[in-house]
Amino acid sequence: MLAASLHALGPPPSGPSVLASPTALFLSGGRLSTAATGMWASTVLHVTVAPPGDPAAIRAGVDGALTLDPTLTSAAAYGGRMLVNAGDIEGALAVHERGARLNPDDPWFPWILGMELWQDAGRPQDAVPWLRRAADLDPDGRLHHLSADALERL
Repeated sequence: MLAASLHALGPPPSGPSVLASPTALFLSGGRLSTAATGMWASTVLHVTVAPPGDPAAIRAGVDGALTLDPTLTSAAAYGGRMLVNAGDIEGALAVHERGARLNPDDPWFPWILGMELWQDAGRPQDAVPWLRRAADLDPDGRLHHLSADALERL
């Protein structure tokens, strides 16, 4: 049933304006959070069967899902990493920055931004404030130690 519903959603929309398709809203009973989850699932399925390296489809799916439900952190987290894998580092940074804005208390987003700026974008000095923020948000946790280690190596 879920597979048929996701298939009915079709591939994620593309273009500058991404809104939920009428099918997504119909299947969700008009609930935006459910439509966002469906749109995100459709994006993931599309990207896994589409030719690799389709950053426009990934960005459209992430944008649509987060427009419908800004609390859907999986779209920002995994969508950004999917963009890295597709070779769109700047797109990944933009998605993860959006995730950091939408989830200001979550240390994962500043940590991944710091790591991407340092390792993927080759901009270690731009990574420093993000890694410090991640360490500050997670003073007793694993991301604090990972961020501190990265800062020492910069």
